[in-house]
Amino acid sequence: MQATSEWPYVMTLKFDVKSNVFWQTDYGKVIDENIQQAVKDVQDALYCQPTMATIVAQYSDKVIMNLGHRNGVEKGDQFQLIRSQYVEQQDSSISGPIFIPDDILLTVVSLQSDRAILKTSNPTDMNNIQIRDMLTPVLIDSDDY
Repeated sequence: MQATSEWPYVMTLKFDVKSNVFWQTDYGKVIDENIQQAVKDVQDALYCQPTMATIVAQYSDKVIMNLGHRNGVEKGDQFQLIRSQYVEQQDSSISGPIFIPDDILLTVVSLQSDRAILKTSNPTDMNNIQIRDMLTPVLIDSDDY
């Protein structure tokens, strides 16, 4: 939705945009509506983006990611490994990453406010995991409850 309004005043008229007088005019109300809609559109766009975590460390059969309790992660949550691949264009430039989901699943076994330790159920999967690989939460279908 986009609203428009004519400026019904003399072109040289100055309003103090910090006062309520301007924002109570029809013109100010339309601007405010457009700002509110823009904020909502940005929030909606960000809400639809999947959460992506990065593996920041790896040891023995565990990895550490950069999301934790503060980000809503809980013990037992599962994450899927996502590989990033850069594609070379025909002109030899490199485009942004393409994210490719992998079959490897990891489960949160320990939690701090800003990081989590995850473990895979198959120890040989660790051979295929690298620092800076990405993780995304495995969403549980509400029909499963």
